Amino acid sequence: NAFTTFLLLSFSKILFVSFTLLYTFRVHNIHGHIPRKCILYYDPTVECNTHEYSIFAALAVCALVIFIIWPTILLILYPTRLFRKCVSCCRFRRWHALHMFVESFQGQYKDGTNGTRDFRMVSASFLVLRILILATFHNFILWFSAGKQFALLIGAACFYAIVRPYKMNFRNIVDVLILTVLEALSAVILVLAYHPPTKETATIYVLATTLPLLIPLMVLTVYICYVLAKKAGFTECLVRKLKALKRFVKRYTVHELKQTWKLRQILPHCQTG
Repeated sequence: NAFTTFLLLSFSKILFVSFTLLYTFRVHNIHGHIPRKCILYYDPTVECNTHEYSIFAALAVCALVIFIIWPTILLILYPTRLFRKCVSCCRFRRWHALHMFVESFQGQYKDGTNGTRDFRMVSASFLVLRILILATFHNFILWFSAGKQFALLIGAACFYAIVRPYKMNFRNIVDVLILTVLEALSAVILVLAYHPPTKETATIYVLATTLPLLIPLMVLTVYICYVLAKKAGFTECLVRKLKALKRFVKRYTVHELKQTWKLRQILPHCQTG
């Protein structure tokens, strides 16, 4: 579980750093005094096809294979029968450790029992989504990258909302909400690409960009406060008070209805008298 947490938290950072170590672009002088050359984006002093660039590329490829490509392919292939047959034929000694590692990712997904389909491969969807989102930055055209990201996030949100791959439904709802927040942020970036902010609209754009980023933090803060209150016993006391208030209101309502019924029976006699 600790290794899984470390891998998920560092996945995006390792992916981004490895991508920047491999990304190159061409530069040239507009006056034509310096010939066009290919340099490294991470360090513009390093040119392509040199010994220094080979070192950067080797480090990036090793990091991508070990921390990015291998876990993603493992999560996709592990639920298949062919993969398990290959592992059993190779007599893999650490099969139990591998099973526990994959189970920490796929244990929350439907596994084909109780009349459901096997959705354990979907555990790699968020890893693949991060790779695809980063791949949209192959050029620096903002509206093009933001449009691709918006389309990817809409597709992922629709997929989770329709398929519902988790065993517990609230996890499906949480993932759809997270993807919706990311869609809102991507939509704001897309609008910024087409309509740059002015003095009048700068405040609106800042709020529209900040609010989607604050929603997960607000939810996390509320959850932490709830856990602390539960451990301190505040929630139990609050629940008891709410139940007592509910019983009091119920009794008061019943008593008030009885009094109203008696008045309805007495008033006609008083009017006739």
